[in-house]
Amino acid sequence: VISDGIDSTVAGQRRRERASIFAMLDLRPTDRLTLSAGVREEAWDKWRVRTNPTFSAGYWIGGGLKLRALASSAFRIPTYTDLYHRDPGNVGNSSLVPETAWNYEAGADWFSPFGMKISAAWFQRREDNSIDWVKDEGSAVFQARNTQKINFTGAEFEVRHTFRNSMQVWGNYTALQASQSLPVGGVSRYVFNFPSNQG
Repeated sequence: VISDGIDSTVAGQRRRERASIFAMLDLRPTDRLTLSAGVREEAWDKWRVRTNPTFSAGYWIGGGLKLRALASSAFRIPTYTDLYHRDPGNVGNSSLVPETAWNYEAGADWFSPFGMKISAAWFQRREDNSIDWVKDEGSAVFQARNTQKINFTGAEFEVRHTFRNSMQVWGNYTALQASQSLPVGGVSRYVFNFPSNQG
């Protein structure tokens, strides 16, 4: 059980408790197949119990090639700042609800006998009630809000080489896009503030 609190002239005196339990199972049905399943049960005094499962699998095809897949759930409650902070340029929102998400990934890794690894993956994050601070067009104030539904979809590619002296050289590239954007003139502090292309 974890308890945290704040005593602030702005946010006031606040305290909340949480408790969680986690279990993980790793299986290797064959020499080539690995499976993992886990679950985290988390309870907060203000919100209902949240169950976050995780599933992953890997399969060695041969010739140094491995396929992998992952599905997991995530959960984040608003911070005291998100809920209660207030100053001339920022206004919290005590009505915020927890942010939830499902993450999916599928990829492949190729390991050469000469120390090179090439990886490629597709991924998606499906968020509901994303917590963000947004400033509307014509406004000078950022307000904390829940964004109802937004999906982030992307792909990543990496080449890595390990030398005999354990030195590594690598390069990677990631492309990412969101299923929606802010209204024209709006400014996002977190959720929509990401690079579409990164290397």
